[in-house]
Amino acid sequence: MNPTNEAHVTVIARLVARPGQEKTLAEALLSVSAPTKKEAGCLEYVVHSSKKDPKELIIYETWASEGALAEHHKMPYMGELMKKMPDLLAEPFSVSLLSKLS
Repeated sequence: MNPTNEAHVTVIARLVARPGQEKTLAEALLSVSAPTKKEAGCLEYVVHSSKKDPKELIIYETWASEGALAEHHKMPYMGELMKKMPDLLAEPFSVSLLSKLS
């Protein structure tokens, strides 16, 4: 384990858009990208789209700590984003919290 990154938390979120909502979901996720990147504990926040399935979007995030991630979830724009999710998603999104090993 790398002691300089022990507190860092990596998040991988997988979202699948309802048919016809791919662009709207991507725009919603991208709309929170700039303010998220300005948060003190955000080290990386990148939205990806699948090359195989345009309905699948992946968010890759790195946070300075679990506390910073918790603060991120309290941001008003995240609350607004979460309110939109039921109409945009084909299935519940999944989230993996990871610790760096190397």
